[in-house]
Amino acid sequence: PSVILMAPPNPILEEEQADDQDKGSDVSALRAAVDKDASLKVQALRSLQRRNSFADLQPTSEQYDYTRVHIDQPSGADAGFDADTIKACTMLDKAMSMRKRWQAYMVIADPEEAAQARLDSPVNSPRKGGFQGTPLEPRRQRKRSPEFNPFALPCPPASNHTFRAVDGVYEVSTNSPSNAAASKFNVPSVSEFYRDMAFLTQVTSPGSVTTYSYKRLQVLEERFNLHVMLNNEREQAVQKQVPHRDFYNVRKVDTHVHHSACMNQKHLLRFIKSKLKKDPNEIVAFRDGRFMTLAEVFASLHLTSYDLSVDTAGDLHQDGQPPGRTVPRGNHKRGDQRHGGFKVSTCRVAGLYLRPETLGMGQIGKVVLCAPPRPSLRAVADPDPAALPHLPQDGGDHKLNDMVNNIFAPLFEVTRDPASNPQLHAFLGTVVGFDCVDDESIAPPEAFDQPHQQPPTPAEWTHTANPPYSYWMYYLYANLAALNQLRTERGMNTFEFRPHSGEAGDVDHLTSCFLVANKINHGIQLRKAPGLQYLYYLAQIGIAMSPLSNNKLFLDYNRNPFRKYFAQGLNVSLSTDDPLQLHVTKEPLMEEYSVAAQVWKLSSVDQCEIARNSVLQSGLEYRFKRHFLGRHFQLKGAQGNDIRQTNVPSIRLEYRLDQLLEEMAMIRDAVNAAANKQGTRK
Repeated sequence: PSVILMAPPNPILEEEQADDQDKGSDVSALRAAVDKDASLKVQALRSLQRRNSFADLQPTSEQYDYTRVHIDQPSGADAGFDADTIKACTMLDKAMSMRKRWQAYMVIADPEEAAQARLDSPVNSPRKGGFQGTPLEPRRQRKRSPEFNPFALPCPPASNHTFRAVDGVYEVSTNSPSNAAASKFNVPSVSEFYRDMAFLTQVTSPGSVTTYSYKRLQVLEERFNLHVMLNNEREQAVQKQVPHRDFYNVRKVDTHVHHSACMNQKHLLRFIKSKLKKDPNEIVAFRDGRFMTLAEVFASLHLTSYDLSVDTAGDLHQDGQPPGRTVPRGNHKRGDQRHGGFKVSTCRVAGLYLRPETLGMGQIGKVVLCAPPRPSLRAVADPDPAALPHLPQDGGDHKLNDMVNNIFAPLFEVTRDPASNPQLHAFLGTVVGFDCVDDESIAPPEAFDQPHQQPPTPAEWTHTANPPYSYWMYYLYANLAALNQLRTERGMNTFEFRPHSGEAGDVDHLTSCFLVANKINHGIQLRKAPGLQYLYYLAQIGIAMSPLSNNKLFLDYNRNPFRKYFAQGLNVSLSTDDPLQLHVTKEPLMEEYSVAAQVWKLSSVDQCEIARNSVLQSGLEYRFKRHFLGRHFQLKGAQGNDIRQTNVPSIRLEYRLDQLLEEMAMIRDAVNAAANKQGTRK
């Protein structure tokens, strides 16, 4: 069947045409241009033809039509669901309710989003009778990128809030003459966390939920393959009608790249050579009881700027391993040394600028991002970076309670009184969230090897071993939730929680993140737990995956589940993780896309959809996402798509939304069937 397409405005015409409502005035203007200058005749006639074609097309819901594959399913509250299906759907529904309750405490607010969203709200919806508005008109000129200046952020006066740490979680109170009783922000207790963790462990263990989830994921994957087979030509035809846009100029965000390794080897080498030429007397090391300049270090190594190469600077890809790796070649099962601050003992020169304990580390940090060492760059909206600091899961010699206080006490204080630390207040304006990273393959202490077993509070922790993964997840979540509620009340930006999860170790790491994390990094262990994977699909939790990084450390590229996740409809994006160790080109993110496209046969539509996911997953402010994706990007499906910006056919996004709604409808029908039998229909 033919598809009536609403052709979007042509960006090429943005500087050629006036946005006049009167069609006759446009024709007159174009004819006058032809009479004035004969050389513009061809261009003017072509512009007139394109303008008329836009005016004749009304945006209708038919543009979202695609060839569908219908599978007859039981419907209605009295449908014939078997007992296992009803049990599985009931448990899945309860698990989704749990995540919704936990995420409600993690307030994520953009101060400018609410006001702008009301202005951008569409009057009509294609799912409710179709559009009734006028067609989109070409813009007069190109859109200007939004400006961002963290040092121009307002500095509100100090508030009357008070805060204190109680059992490792900060409680915030409001003391005012009009309110004698202190009102506290609500955060779930650690006992509630481990109680819900115990239930989710039962949900994701082998049984009815696993069987049901595995079948539904298989159906989703096969449906996507059928969708591509039946609608590929139509999607490509839609893409070809969009001028100017292609995969190369759609916005792509590296959703997971470490600050300490965000450059490639050649880039680092040029930086070191430049420092040696311009600042040879800069002190960069302390050795044998004295400070050493960069020139002295080179002299002690018998090296000159000419001798310096990637190999002599440091074997950053030595034997296929990250720097300082002492394990034999081929052993890719450890990530602790890579995440431990780049322990580059073998990198004689590069180590001066990569090891956090050296004096040169701060120099390269100033060049890459004006931030403390080891933040993780989450999104870059040229030229404005958004940082996401790493919180290590290893307290070292510090007590856990002191570590929690050292991290969060300054954040609560500067939120209460920004004038107490204006530099930190300005920096927090660029922070979009917090990560948590360490080697997940390390087993927890034997005394707490059960994921739902509640350990002691941070002040009572006396074990020399690192606490279990779920322990870190709760206390970081609880304090971030309280901090976000305070910052929301103060009109400040808030922070997401995006930990490393599912890169290695037990799948229970992903279980705890299902409750408390906004998004996660890696997530390759989801392939071992179909029930949990299905929950991540239903909740559309963002997963920043790095197949090349996993290939280096934990999982061969051809076994990576990224392609399967993408086909099943999980919210996945591609990221680089550590370009310094993993990539060889000047564009590491494009290298990720290129390898993925070649290995998994990704089409242009697939790559543009992944790129769109990366922008949505990023911590970019509302105005940046609106600029990169379109005015209604926050809406689901085709309603939120502007193909002029994303180059993603609305057919693809409508298909994704249809499948998600159908899966949720099946669960709801099964739950209603069970409730109807009990006489308490939900």
